[in-house]
Amino acid sequence: MQQPRWSSGGGKVVPQQAVAAAEARAAEAEDRAHQAWVERAEAAQRAEAADARARAAEERARGAEERLEEVTEQWDRRMQCVVCLDAPRTVLLKQCGHLVLCSGCTGVIMQRRGRACPICRRSFRKTDIITGVMLP
Repeated sequence: MQQPRWSSGGGKVVPQQAVAAAEARAAEAEDRAHQAWVERAEAAQRAEAADARARAAEERARGAEERLEEVTEQWDRRMQCVVCLDAPRTVLLKQCGHLVLCSGCTGVIMQRRGRACPICRRSFRKTDIITGVMLP
């Protein structure tokens, strides 16, 4: 019969196999702890990348909203009467095809002697007016 090998550590005498088993368990625990740390670090990197993508998407959305506002303002300005620059264009002049006047300014122009399109100066009569035109 073989004598077990003994080790004295920390004031206790323990068999060598128990020491090896404890060291193996400690190494396994250390490996698990390291793996958990790596997984947490990778998860943090993924979360940081997702946050960066979300911030970039928000920035693009803000840019798109600003651009939409600019285009809407441009459209609104384009669709304003060229005389008063306030009311929407609703009167089409059949002679020249221009849609540039609101009904109020058309009434003022109709009272004048020389009725002419403010864009091309082509004269028109009351029968050359189509009112209530709305663009999409």
